[in-house]
Amino acid sequence: MKHPGPFRPEPRPPEFDLLSVIVPLVTMAVGIALGLYCLHDGGRIGDELYVAAMAFVIAVPAGIIVAVDIEQQARRDARARSNEVPPPFDIHRVWPPEGASPGRGNRRRGIAARAEEAVSAGRSKHRFHPSSSCTDCPPARRVQPEGASMTIQLGQIAPDFEQDSTHGRLRFHDWLGSSWGVLFSHPRNFTPVCTTELGEVAKLRPEWNRRNVKPIGLSVDPVDAHHKWAVDIAETQGARLDFPMIADPDARVSSLYGMIHPESDPTVTVRSVFVIDPSRKVRLILTYPPSTGRNFAEILRAIDSLQLTDARSIATPVNWEPGEPVVISPKLSDEEASRQFPQGYKTLKPYLRIVDLSASGQ
Repeated sequence: MKHPGPFRPEPRPPEFDLLSVIVPLVTMAVGIALGLYCLHDGGRIGDELYVAAMAFVIAVPAGIIVAVDIEQQARRDARARSNEVPPPFDIHRVWPPEGASPGRGNRRRGIAARAEEAVSAGRSKHRFHPSSSCTDCPPARRVQPEGASMTIQLGQIAPDFEQDSTHGRLRFHDWLGSSWGVLFSHPRNFTPVCTTELGEVAKLRPEWNRRNVKPIGLSVDPVDAHHKWAVDIAETQGARLDFPMIADPDARVSSLYGMIHPESDPTVTVRSVFVIDPSRKVRLILTYPPSTGRNFAEILRAIDSLQLTDARSIATPVNWEPGEPVVISPKLSDEEASRQFPQGYKTLKPYLRIVDLSASGQ
């Protein structure tokens, strides 16, 4: 299929509504004729002034109507020409000018190729698809890598990957083993908020160990930059990084987990948090903007809730902290609730039953 060339609609002569033009013209002509007749020497002065005034009143609006109608018709024709649809052609094809040599500057790139480069550079979010009218066109190139921009949902198996880190090359699922995991991303190395966050995670090592949790960070910078940054973190935060930092310069893992939000900033990751249980299922997802540091005390609280509710038919209420009363699952009957919680519980509503686990040492 050859390139049809640039689309240029053929000019069309103006089309007028003859009736809307003729009627005002006739009216104007009658008015002028009456005026000329009254100005003839045989007319009386009173009649002349009266009829001349009437002719003026009739002729001037009629002329205005004609001018406005012509202008509106011209605009309608211009809009109609601008809405013409060009004949279909494949934007992925590259056509040299016919009869031209394949020298420098003669071969033009297709629209899709330039559009894909704009998407890759972050200048555009629009993507093009091949035209169905072309029978010999090459397949369209993917703008994003395979598996990019995945939407991770709760209960889903966390995507596995193999990547370099400050602890060497690791495969994520193998590294987790039988532990819980906290995968959290950082926009960039050598940034102030990230520096304080990593220092806090390192300080919380006893808390992670008590909950059987392995933290692992991620940044889009290379491994050598991670090691240099770790020196600054130890110096400013008083804690040495004792957990891996994934190097993701090609944004493969970031795209796999949907950590890059183009509408926020297409060049860096947001502050994502994924809590993953020993069966590799995603149990908690948090997303913070780059300007807001994470509350790791809340992340620990959420992990406490997940681990507690996995073991019992309960849920944790608003602002719950470990050791405080919990809510009995509505799925349990009163008889089953009494059996599981012999210390007793308080019924506020049939669906809202509060129990204090610490009363029986549970």
